[in-house]
Amino acid sequence: MTREQPASGGTELGSFLRARRVRTTPADSGLTVGPGLRRTPGLR
Repeated sequence: MTREQPASGGTELGSFLRARRVRTTPADSGLTVGPGLRRTPGLR
């Protein structure tokens, strides 16, 4: 049994997502900006 290679669309999707991630800031998502912990106690 052979595995088919994914179409180049996966590479294009990855490039798109990386480009969007670079342009998005925590403030754009409604998160507070500043010092402090962003982790929830008790969760790993």
